[in-house]
Amino acid sequence: MSPRRRRTSRLRKAALQLLLVLGVFAAAEGVLRVCGFAPPPDDADPFVGFARLPLFVPDPDDPAGMVTAPNKRNLFNVQRFAKDKPDDVTRVFCLGGSTTYGRPYTDAVSFPGWLRELLPAADPSRRWEVVNAGGVSYASYRVAAVLDELCAYEPDLFVIYTGHNEFLEERTYSGVRDVPGPILRLGALLRRSALFTALRRLVTVDPGADDGPGDGTHRFELGQEVSTLLDKSVGPDAYTRDDVLQEQVVEHFRFNLGRMLARAAEAGARVLLVTPACELADCRPFKSEFDPGLEADVRDALAAVLADPGAPLADLERASARSPRHAGLAFRLGEALLEQGRVAEARQALVRARDEDVVPLRAITPLVEAVREAARAPDVLSVDALELADTLAREHTGVPVPGREVFLDHVHWTIEGDRRVALAIVDALADGGLLLPAPDWRDALPEITARVEASLSEEDRVRALARLAAVLDWARKRDEAEQLTDEALRLSGGGDAMSWWAKGNFHLGREEWDDAIAAYEQALVVDPGYTEAHQNLAAALLRVGRPQDALAHVAEAERLGGVTARSAFTRGAALGELQRDDESRAALEECLRLDPSQADAHNLLGLAALRDGRLAEAETHLLAARDAAPDEARPRYNLGRLRELQERDGDAEALYREALAREPDYVPALARLGQLLARTGRIDEALAQLSRAADLRPDDASLAGAVAKLRAAGARLP
Repeated sequence: MSPRRRRTSRLRKAALQLLLVLGVFAAAEGVLRVCGFAPPPDDADPFVGFARLPLFVPDPDDPAGMVTAPNKRNLFNVQRFAKDKPDDVTRVFCLGGSTTYGRPYTDAVSFPGWLRELLPAADPSRRWEVVNAGGVSYASYRVAAVLDELCAYEPDLFVIYTGHNEFLEERTYSGVRDVPGPILRLGALLRRSALFTALRRLVTVDPGADDGPGDGTHRFELGQEVSTLLDKSVGPDAYTRDDVLQEQVVEHFRFNLGRMLARAAEAGARVLLVTPACELADCRPFKSEFDPGLEADVRDALAAVLADPGAPLADLERASARSPRHAGLAFRLGEALLEQGRVAEARQALVRARDEDVVPLRAITPLVEAVREAARAPDVLSVDALELADTLAREHTGVPVPGREVFLDHVHWTIEGDRRVALAIVDALADGGLLLPAPDWRDALPEITARVEASLSEEDRVRALARLAAVLDWARKRDEAEQLTDEALRLSGGGDAMSWWAKGNFHLGREEWDDAIAAYEQALVVDPGYTEAHQNLAAALLRVGRPQDALAHVAEAERLGGVTARSAFTRGAALGELQRDDESRAALEECLRLDPSQADAHNLLGLAALRDGRLAEAETHLLAARDAAPDEARPRYNLGRLRELQERDGDAEALYREALAREPDYVPALARLGQLLARTGRIDEALAQLSRAADLRPDDASLAGAVAKLRAAGARLP
């Protein structure tokens, strides 16, 4: 036999052996799945896990239909479709976060809503069905779970717009930090097999135990529904710069894009990826931090430039060069460059401002590039929304840097913007051969546009403004929030409860308690069943010393919306003010059962234990409060008080100084530090701290007396 024939024979034998192995594997997979060894639905993700609740359930009004689950309707639009797709229907599922959902408006003017109207006009030869499965605050790992579920309903096309929400939920990646990406992807593929599931159960000592993904890593377990840092915190302080976490988030995002493409292909569906776009020109960064290592005098000089509204361009250029990772300086530089007509440089600075924002609520460059890279895969279609946003900005202003003329806020398009995204998707489908455009179909665009825009009620527009105001208020952009709230109230004639609620939030953020109370009470005049207004009113009443009234509104909020960590905390705080200590403690412990990271609850329980002399219990709670709120002064101050009681003055002093590093004007820490310094004989420094406290609280007689006593003591020293 010739060498060539022997080589051919060996190849044929190897191919037959491979086919035999694959056949045995496929047969084993089938048998094992029938025997109950199908892998869990979330087992493909080695980074995070969470219990999944179905997005769509059988429709009680249509035995053959599916409908959005009632428990999902706070985050998803109500959508319906037939469980078994008719043969002549082309089914399109649109996935993503709130941009897909249609925030701040409704599904009707979301880009899926526009597609619902445009596709039948563009290609009337098909029956088009567009389902909006975008979930508010949904990041790619949750979007991937939705796609997994929807693969069971005969999809023809998935339109995926994701990337803005990757940093919304608090999570860690310690278990997969050192595992290379290709190994993670291979492991994910293996974990989706029934054979792997059976082997893992066989070697697991406790079959009921959660042994992680099975590859030596340990996933971070999330709640079954979104719980964002925005919901948990009073503002951007919950975020700190973490470059390692950012790299892990980007790798997780790439992984999720890849597994979504693979799952869609398995289901026989095409994918169209939309590159996430955002506002640049008018979006001041949510939080900025100076580059680490800068000396205090340099930081002070840079802060002075930042605070000067008339700072010359040259000063801004020097300041931004000195601290290139400070998002606020980069943004100010971008604004100044735009004014000078230096568009390319301005855009570069504004993109840097976005990427260096410590609160990354806009897709950063590595995430954008990950979508573009995924879109280069075979058979994947794409729309580059960044280029579209630049085009729209140029049409409005002559400058290709998108601002408020393109986006309503940092990421949500105007109604016209969503329409243009949908039109770009239609063009991409035509280019990809998924639809055959009818001749002159665009002649119908004016009529379609008028019909869709007319479907948006005045109430929808008012609610949109109120939602935008709430986000801006959270970000402490309170002047902008106030303008939007007042416009919403003007449009509604004062008859919209959400607008009054948003106005109350604005005043609450500024500690204008009486104005906040008045606004929330007005919201409840319009809508007595407004749960959030009852909850926020309770918080405001507590701040003005009306705990009994606060309890009444907490009770109503819990009757309407159930017990939440926040309501339990407010109830516990009010009961504590009323000296109903046992009930207060029970409510605060209930709060921590619902949210173990609730720093304020730990803080109050720690203080109660401190008052009662239970120092070990106080230490447990106060340490937990400090760890849960690393950027807040109060937990460190309270822990310092505990250290003083433990006669650990050095530790107490360090904690008071840590508190003041976070909040330089925190009067309690200034006063206690001053008293500690005086007790240890450092009179001059003690006098400086107490004098500062007295200047901040000129009506506090005890502080004034302490300063006078120290001055007298200093005068008597030799």
